[in-house]
Amino acid sequence: MCGLPVIERALIDHGAREARTRLSDLFNGDRANMSEQQKHARRQYVQQVLVPAALGIMERYEASGEDRYEAVHSATVAELVRESLSVSPSVLQYLQSAFAQGHEDAFDIMSMTVPVDFTQVAKAIDETMEPVFSTVAEALAHFDCDYVLLSGRPSKLAAVQENLLNRLFIAPDRLLSMGHYRAGNWYPFRSRGNTEIGEPKSCVVVGGVLCALAERSLTNFMLYTNMLQARSTTHYIGVLEQGGKLYDKNVLFAKEDDEPGGEERDHNFNLYSESLIGYRQLPYERWVTAPLYHVRITDANLARPIDVQLSRDEVEDLEEQDLPNEQAVSLMKHEATKEDLRIEEAMDPVGSPVDRSVMMTFRTFPLEQGDHWLDSGILQVGE
Repeated sequence: MCGLPVIERALIDHGAREARTRLSDLFNGDRANMSEQQKHARRQYVQQVLVPAALGIMERYEASGEDRYEAVHSATVAELVRESLSVSPSVLQYLQSAFAQGHEDAFDIMSMTVPVDFTQVAKAIDETMEPVFSTVAEALAHFDCDYVLLSGRPSKLAAVQENLLNRLFIAPDRLLSMGHYRAGNWYPFRSRGNTEIGEPKSCVVVGGVLCALAERSLTNFMLYTNMLQARSTTHYIGVLEQGGKLYDKNVLFAKEDDEPGGEERDHNFNLYSESLIGYRQLPYERWVTAPLYHVRITDANLARPIDVQLSRDEVEDLEEQDLPNEQAVSLMKHEATKEDLRIEEAMDPVGSPVDRSVMMTFRTFPLEQGDHWLDSGILQVGE
C-alpha cells in the first residue's frame, strides 16, 4: 500500500540516511519549534499527495476481479493520484527539502513505485472495520434474513463483502451488493455501458423517486411518504469511559426517558478535567459507541470536581387529534434535536456557579487522538 513505510524504503534506496527519523520529524507530530507554515505544509502534503494516492489504490481494489489476491501489482504515485499534474511544486517541496542535502537529484515522490498489494488492503479494511462488522452481523443474526442487501460506497469493496459473508449464516448468492445489482436499462444512474446500478448510494434517490411516483397511483399499494422519518440512533447518551465504553451508570439520557411514564434521569456528572460525551444505539454496555461532545474546564485554578448539568429539549406529546402531517413534523423536530445538548449549569464543590469556566464543543473522535489526522497531517511513523 502507499504509506510511510513505502516512502521510507524508497528514500533508503535513494541514499537517504536516517529516513525514519526524518519522516518522524515531518509527520509524527508537532515539534516544539515547528512554525504554523510548516504545519500547513504538512497538512497540504497529506491532503494533496498521500491521501489521493491511497484513494487511487482503493479505486483499483474496488475495480479488481476475482483474481485480485493472486499477484502484487505496482504503480507510480503519479499514476495513483488522479490530479497529479495539479499538485503544486511548493507542496512537494515539504518532503524534498528534508532529504535534499547531499544529493544532486532531489527525491521525486511522484515517480516512486508503489506495490499495490490487495491482500494488505483487505487486511487493513478488516482491522479498521472489525467493530462495525461484528455489530452489524450480530444485529442481522436476530432477523433471520433471507437476503442481505449492501448499499453505500464501501459495499463495493470485496473485503467488506467477504468479511460479512464469513460472519453471516447465509449463502453467498444471498448477500447482494447493490453496486453490482443488474437493475436494467430503466435505472437512471446505471453504470456506463451496462445495466448495473453502479453507484450504490443512488439507490436512496431512486427509491425516493419511485415512492413519490407510486403514491396513490398503483393498485393495492398505499404509501404515505410524508410519514417516512429518519430516526436518530443516539438512544443512550452519557459520559464515555477510557476506551470509549458507555456504561449504564454513566448514561445521562436514555431512550426510555422519551416514553410515557419514563423515569426522570439525573443529567449531572462530575468533571475533573475533561470528558467525552458519547452515545450508543442499543441498551448493551458492550455495544459500539461514538463521541459527540468534548467537555473541559478552561480555568486551571478551579477546585474539582465540577458538577455539570446537561439538558436538551423535551419531546412533545403527539396528540391523538393531531393530523398525520403535524405528527410527522413534531417527530422530525424531536429526532433532529436529540443530540443537541447544552450546559444548563456548572457548580464548583462549594456550590458556586462556574458556567463560564466549562466549555462544551462538538467532537467525534477520541481524546487521545488529538486533532483529526486529516486536519493536522499527523501520521504514525513506524512502531
